[in-house]
Amino acid sequence: YSFSGTPLLANYQSAVFFPLNIIFFLPLKFVDAWSMLVLLQPLFAGIFTYLFMRSQKVSSSAGIMSAFSFMFCGFITTWMGYATLGYAIIFIPLCLFSIEKYFQTQKRIFLFLLSLAVAMSLFSGHFQTSLYLLLFVVAFTLFRGLSDKTYKRTVIAILHVFFGVLIAMPQILPTIELYSRS
Repeated sequence: YSFSGTPLLANYQSAVFFPLNIIFFLPLKFVDAWSMLVLLQPLFAGIFTYLFMRSQKVSSSAGIMSAFSFMFCGFITTWMGYATLGYAIIFIPLCLFSIEKYFQTQKRIFLFLLSLAVAMSLFSGHFQTSLYLLLFVVAFTLFRGLSDKTYKRTVIAILHVFFGVLIAMPQILPTIELYSRS
């Protein structure tokens, strides 16, 4: 029955709601659109890592070295061609940057950015890697908040991680339905 009709939306790896898939609607050949999607992964990984490292108050050169280290780490370069696994993990430094900046400045824009980054990871198309991101982000938030004894900010930040999961529900719920029927 597999080729008699397979749901696209409920297939998690199709990443239907991932915003960068808009590239495929540009007047490009498929191979060019795919190449752009693949090559944007290390670029975003580097930018997000640099932002996070600078929020940790390291030097600019240390931030650049960290960015290059993450951009071309084994995981990203190995799975880059699939364009799901890489995107699922490259949002981790953006999440950490958002958490760090929220604890430093208490500006709510960073909570919004945190929720958006979590949702982008979940929309990217590889649930297992996104689950690792969620676990690490919650652990980092707990560590960051409890070490500063800022319990209210910790709870608020974890709630915004949960809001990111809620934003991704249009992808997650059909997938659960498909898996329950397969």
